Amino acid sequence: EHTASDVGPIEIRSADPDVVALAAHWLRRLSNGRVDYRLQFDEGQDVVEMVRFWTVRLGIGHDRIRLQRWFRSRPVPAPARNAEHGVMTVRSSNADLRIRLHGWMQRIREEGFPETAQEELFDLAG
Repeated sequence: EHTASDVGPIEIRSADPDVVALAAHWLRRLSNGRVDYRLQFDEGQDVVEMVRFWTVRLGIGHDRIRLQRWFRSRPVPAPARNAEHGVMTVRSSNADLRIRLHGWMQRIREEGFPETAQEELFDLAG
């Protein structure tokens, strides 16, 4: 997985469908739906089937997914080599979200994580 938030867009990249679905859900919700999707695949993979999988899994149209093939000049990372559905990047260029996320991360760096139980923090108790 990869996350970037200090400069440029916020993006989360993973080959794990559950991670991608969670990232897509929260980025759509926090960025007012302004989210881009990029599918990275290796030569020989069934791109049509991968796009079909991700459109169903994420509830988006196939036209929302940009395709990016790994280039032979660059080594294919291990997660991509073993990724049945390719590697999906979910990305938002929403400046307000980036600023809020940066502020939250800075606060965590300065103050540490809250002393609140995860169940309470994420309202999982109910």
